[in-house]
Amino acid sequence: ETESFTIKVVTPEEFQKSLEERSADEVTEQPKDMVSAMRDLAERQQKLAEEMERLQKELAKNPGNAEAQRKLANAREEQKALQQEAKELAKSMDELARSPSTSALERAMKEALGKMAEALAKAANGSMASACQGTPGASAAAAKEASRTLQTLQRRMDEQIQKSLDNLEKVYPLFNDVDRFMALLD
Repeated sequence: ETESFTIKVVTPEEFQKSLEERSADEVTEQPKDMVSAMRDLAERQQKLAEEMERLQKELAKNPGNAEAQRKLANAREEQKALQQEAKELAKSMDELARSPSTSALERAMKEALGKMAEALAKAANGSMASACQGTPGASAAAAKEASRTLQTLQRRMDEQIQKSLDNLEKVYPLFNDVDRFMALLD
């Protein structure tokens, strides 16, 4: 037996009205989660880059160190997992950036989010991918480059997206008040 669903067909006007009726929390929840996920990803990439650099130095001193080679292989696997997370986050950010907006502020925030999604995808397919292979020195250098890129993106998200979210939360109730006021005039 299959589960039944009800689908409601709405007009473009009804859809726009439902967007406008969202609360500030509904509008800001996903972007806030993405800012938090980016912060976490950047921190973990930094720690991994430091570990890979330490292992690279250890292997430069003693190339036959089996324990260090095993740890490097594990670090590369961890790098692959971080790379996949970065790709998924970039995809989610891009999808949100393409979703409908009800205000110029929300559109501007989503436009910035879209640009950051592109940069994150580029890092995932570039330096993060390079860190998964090659010599220990090349892997460490690529992981460090990925860390720098993610740290920069994380700072930009904190400065631009978080600031936009804070402003959006402050002004969003005013949008609802204006709509209610206009309804009273009708």
